[in-house]
Amino acid sequence: MQTLDVVIGLVFVYLMLSLVCTAANELLSQWFNSRATTLKAGIDALLLNITDPIDAAADALSAKQAVAAHAAKESEIALHAPAEHTAWKVAARAAEDAALVYEQVCARLRRIESGNIALLTSAIPELDGLRPDTAIGVARAMVEEADSVRAQAAAALDAARPGATSLLQTLRGEAARKEALLKLATFYDHPLVAGLSQLPWRLLPWDVKVRIPSYIPTQTFTHALLDTIAPASSGSPTPLLEVRRALAHLPEHVRRPLLLSLNEAQGDLEKFRANLSVWYDNTMERVSGLYKRKTKLTVLMFAAIIAVFTNADTVAIVRALSSNKALREAIVAQAEATVQSRNEAAAQPTAATARSDSDKAAAVTKSISDLKALGIPLGYMPLDSATKAAIEQAPLFGSPSRIGMYVSLYWPQLRRAWIGLLLTTLALSLGAPFWFDILNKVVNVRAVGRNPAENARAAGQSAAK
Repeated sequence: MQTLDVVIGLVFVYLMLSLVCTAANELLSQWFNSRATTLKAGIDALLLNITDPIDAAADALSAKQAVAAHAAKESEIALHAPAEHTAWKVAARAAEDAALVYEQVCARLRRIESGNIALLTSAIPELDGLRPDTAIGVARAMVEEADSVRAQAAAALDAARPGATSLLQTLRGEAARKEALLKLATFYDHPLVAGLSQLPWRLLPWDVKVRIPSYIPTQTFTHALLDTIAPASSGSPTPLLEVRRALAHLPEHVRRPLLLSLNEAQGDLEKFRANLSVWYDNTMERVSGLYKRKTKLTVLMFAAIIAVFTNADTVAIVRALSSNKALREAIVAQAEATVQSRNEAAAQPTAATARSDSDKAAAVTKSISDLKALGIPLGYMPLDSATKAAIEQAPLFGSPSRIGMYVSLYWPQLRRAWIGLLLTTLALSLGAPFWFDILNKVVNVRAVGRNPAENARAAGQSAAK
C-alpha cells in the first residue's frame, strides 16, 4: 500500500502542476486569440495559397487599377472601331457560353449514365428534350459555330485596329483574375461568416481591431464560398452553369479542386456542395492538427518553466513521499477528496461560466501554494539575511551583477536536480486531463484494496466533511 500511496502522491503533484500549465496556456491562447488566427491562416492557405497575412487595401487598389486599365483600353478601341468591337464582344461572350453549355450537357450525360434518371437542365431548354448523344452533338456544333464567329469577329477587329484582340483578352483576363482573387480575400466579410465573428479583438493595444471567428461550420463555409465566387448562381435556373463561368477566372489552386468537384457532382448541386464540404473538412483536419501541435509545444514550454521555477524535482518528491508517512497520508487524502469532488461535479453538470484572467492567475497561485502547504518539497533553499542584503545592494547588471549572483546561487541546485526536472517537464506536458484520469484509476484501485479499518476511517472522514 505504501508504494501505491507514493504513486498517488506523485500523480497528484503532476495533476496540480499540470493545471498550472493548462491555466497559463489558456491565458496565452486567449491573449493571442490562437484558435481564430490559426483558422484564418488555414483558410487563407486554402483560398489564397498564402501563409502570410494579405494587404487587403493594396489588393483592392491593384484590382481597381486592372479594371480601370481594361475599361480605358476597351473604350479607346470601341471609339476607333465601334462596330467591329461590339461584334467581337458579343461573339466572345457567345463562344464562352457555348463552351459552358457543352460542359453542362456532358455532365448531364455522365449523370444519366451513372444511373441517376433525374435530368439536369442545361442553359438551352431545347437541348433537354433531345437524346443525350444527340444533345452532345448539337452542343459541340454550337461550340464550333461560336468559335468560328468569334474568329471572324476577331479578324475584323484586328484589321481595324491591329493587335486589339490579344490586348483586350490579356487585359480582361488580368482584371477578372484580380477581381476573383479579391473576392476570395474578402471571404471573411461575407455576412454568414462575419456573423460568427467574435467581438473586435486586437493583439496589441495599438493594433487595428479585427473580427475573426474561432470556428466556421461546414455548411456555412460552402454557402458563403459559393455566394462569394458566384453570386449569380443564387436563384439561377442553371446555378452550376454560373459556377462554371465564375471558375474560369479563379486562381489555379482554387479552380482545379472546385472544377474536379463540379465534374464529379455530374450536375447535382447538392452533391457539389457535399464535395465542397469534404474539401473543407479535410483542410480543417490539417488545421486542427496544426493547432494541437502548437498547443503541445506551448504546454511543453510552460511545463519546463514551471518545473524550473518551482524546482519540482520528481526524484526529491518521490523520496519525500517514501520517507514521510504523514506527508503521504495527507496528500493521499487530498487526492481522494479531489477525485470525489470532481466526480460529483461531473455527475451534476451546471452551466459553464467563463473565467476571467484574474481567476485563472489566482488558480495558478493557489495550486502551487496548496502543494507547498501539504509539505511537498517545492522551491529552492532559502537565502540567509546576509546573502539577501548582498544581492539587493548589487547592481542589476555589472560585475558582480544581481542576475549573476542569483545564477551562481541557484545553478548548482538545478544542475543536481536536472534529471528530476526533466522528468517533471515531460510529465506535465501530458496535460491535466491525462493525470486526472490516471489519478482516478489509481485511487479506485487503492479503494478496492483497503482493509475494513481503513474503509471505516475513510467513511468517518467523509462524514466529518
